[in-house]
Amino acid sequence: MAKQLRTRTEYTQERLEELQRVMGQIFAKKQNRRKRGGLFLVGGLCLAGAVVVAALYRKPLFPALLALWGAAMLFRGAFFYPLWARKAKKGMGAKTQVSEFVFEKADVLAFQNGKTAKYPYADCIRLLETRQCFYMIQSDGQGMMLDKENVRGGTADDLRVWLEEKCEKISEWVGKK
Repeated sequence: MAKQLRTRTEYTQERLEELQRVMGQIFAKKQNRRKRGGLFLVGGLCLAGAVVVAALYRKPLFPALLALWGAAMLFRGAFFYPLWARKAKKGMGAKTQVSEFVFEKADVLAFQNGKTAKYPYADCIRLLETRQCFYMIQSDGQGMMLDKENVRGGTADDLRVWLEEKCEKISEWVGKK
């Protein structure tokens, strides 16, 4: 009898950043593009305004505050996903969250913080893949981030084949090119 496939996902800063990027690109692409574009626009306008005000009025305080605000907006735009991941991690608490997944014939069993949940393969509407994880998105909007590095009972390729067969979906590459 073959070993049962399992994986373990630790919600580290790196994993949460990837999760934010993937879910942002799949479910909120336009909104995130607008938010980031707005941050870059406001940041650039503030920096340009700081230069103009400094040249015209020779008063250092207001241009310095305007430049500082502009730099902060550019920073938020440039580090959009890492900042959202940091916020998510902070919401989880000091202890790193860990989920264990066991791949059974009809369901994925998920264990986290002493709680167990079953996710039927039949409810999978999308199967996504990045360099580090698979994402199994369910019809109710929930999803699982399945770490490739911690697969036991087989390889990441074995897990892909298993998920594609059980979910009847082809995994979509959504990782960085």
